[in-house]
Amino acid sequence: CRCEANVVDCSNLRLSKFPEHLSPSTEELRLNNNDLSMLEATGAFKGLSQLRKINLSNNKISEIEDGAFEGASSVVELHLTANHLESVRGGMFRGMDSLRMLMLRNNRISCIHNSSFAGLTNVRLLSLYDNQLSTILPGAFDTLPHLSTLNLLANPFICDCRLSWFGAWLRSRRIVTGNPRCQGPTFLREIPLQDVAVPDFLLVRCSNKHLQALPRGLPRNVTELYLDGNQFTSVPKELATFKYLQLVDLSNNKISSLSNDSFSNMSQLTTLILSYNSLQCIPLLALAGLHSLRLLSLHGNDISELQQGIFSDVASLSHLAIGANPLYCDCRLLWLSDWLAQCQNGAPCDEKQGTAVCQCPLGFEGQSCEKLVSVNFVDRDSYVQLQDVKNWPQTNITLQVSTAEENGILLFNGDKPFAVELHQGHVRVTYDPGNQPATTIYSTETVNDGDFHTVELVSFNQMVNLSVDGGEPTTLDNQGRSEPVTGEAPLYVGGMPEEVIPASLGFSSQTLNLSSFHGCIRNLYINHELQDFTRSHMKPGVVPGCQPCQKLYCLHGICQPNTAQGPQCHCQPGWTGRHCDQPITGGFGGSDIVTMATRVNSCENNKCVRGVCTMLDAQTYRCKCERGYQGTLCNLQEEPGVSCQGLMCLHGRCQKTEDGDSCVCDQGYTGDSCDIESPCR
Repeated sequence: CRCEANVVDCSNLRLSKFPEHLSPSTEELRLNNNDLSMLEATGAFKGLSQLRKINLSNNKISEIEDGAFEGASSVVELHLTANHLESVRGGMFRGMDSLRMLMLRNNRISCIHNSSFAGLTNVRLLSLYDNQLSTILPGAFDTLPHLSTLNLLANPFICDCRLSWFGAWLRSRRIVTGNPRCQGPTFLREIPLQDVAVPDFLLVRCSNKHLQALPRGLPRNVTELYLDGNQFTSVPKELATFKYLQLVDLSNNKISSLSNDSFSNMSQLTTLILSYNSLQCIPLLALAGLHSLRLLSLHGNDISELQQGIFSDVASLSHLAIGANPLYCDCRLLWLSDWLAQCQNGAPCDEKQGTAVCQCPLGFEGQSCEKLVSVNFVDRDSYVQLQDVKNWPQTNITLQVSTAEENGILLFNGDKPFAVELHQGHVRVTYDPGNQPATTIYSTETVNDGDFHTVELVSFNQMVNLSVDGGEPTTLDNQGRSEPVTGEAPLYVGGMPEEVIPASLGFSSQTLNLSSFHGCIRNLYINHELQDFTRSHMKPGVVPGCQPCQKLYCLHGICQPNTAQGPQCHCQPGWTGRHCDQPITGGFGGSDIVTMATRVNSCENNKCVRGVCTMLDAQTYRCKCERGYQGTLCNLQEEPGVSCQGLMCLHGRCQKTEDGDSCVCDQGYTGDSCDIESPCR
């Protein structure tokens, strides 16, 4: 093992047994990336009173004996990510009285019960991301009174009766969860767990029972009622007394008519299936009051005509199945064509298996293609402004980014001293109260490879956790610092307006990267709510969708998605070709060619701070920075510990010499990038 400044690093050694004779002064123990399969209760942690952090991630641990961590009473962080654990017992963590962060990501845990975390009264953050949890037993988290962040994403939750308690439990507590969603049953798929109430779980199936009337004793709070394959000749009148119904399936019966009150008092009904009956006519008011109805199937009946106005009350309807009916398409049915064309944002209406479906254009989602969820930042000074983002001290933000750029603003809150940005390919989160030195954390991972990466930011109790692609989080702790400014200032995405920059509290040009983001952002969730960019202020240069430029890589240039010929590369001076991969030899330079072709100079009114503007095309330019400056706008002064020209010194500073750039490492580190810890002496 390697030791440096009270850190014992035994990682990547293929260890199959726990090391012995650890120093009593050890504060951090790294045992990640080994072959440990079991942790035995050998008292290995007794005497380690200074130990604060244990990393056991990326092993093969399938069993932890009760009492294995006895003596680790001072440990505040325990990382067990990417192991083979299938269950959790309170005895496993006995003695860890000070534990605040427990990472159990990417294991095989399938069940959590009311004693799984017994004794962990100080845990604030618990991550069960990417396990096999399909249910959680009542009281599972009652032994964690200080829990503020609970990551349950990427689990196959089945929202049945066993999980009926959990939605109400989540709603009654201020806990950041990452917005876990049901994966079953089908009618609740992708519905957030906290939005599912107890009545959502009550289902009665009476299929193929030769019924001619409703059976007695049905629970009054039933939500799903399956009566398909029976002998009903009309809709049972008693059905209207079940006001919590969300799904009714009466398919494959012998129903020949409906009345105006067949479905009265069913305001919560979302799915009504009447396919394969003998219906010939639908009364005008038969669907009155069904304001929540989303799916209506009349497929396979004998309907020849539908009266205009029959769907006037079903404003939420998104799927209508009317295939396999002898519809008579004369002037009286012309209204139906116009009514079906309710897809928004230019989306065409298509028929799939007898159901009208909106085919959403690039970047849009939703039943009517009403939400814009992915945008491409094309211009260098573009941004999106979201209004009224509240509850910043307890916030969960998740977004996906795709870019080939090194720097750029992802999120900036104009009222509170927080910024999330790209810095030399890494994600950087900065807290700068102005009256104290700024605090910054970086992601280990780089995200500027052109692929989509998921960035998750969770803030709670003046702490901020940053995670990329579900990896181990990095924590920024602002305990003891002044509180962020409160208010209702907008949240800027992908950049910010010029007038905000001088007013940004605490952020100086040395601290904040002022470069606008160039690339794609999609699926931005703030406190579990998917953001709709159509409800935001988008500056010109932000275009819907990301797909066109995802398929076109520009080696020495920038992809423009919306040209007349489709996505095209706009090359830097001196380069040409479809992918900007062919150097220009002789003749005019690249910028001269663009100028001659367009007679427009994009460098007019450029925003290069400490550099020279170089035109790429009629709309875009690059800034060639002076020595000692960097960033897209040459507005960032190079600092010790930051790269010179693409050289990252992880534990040291970059130094320019006559022979080029090199890293001068801090004491205890070596290597070209100062990334190798020196062995103990």
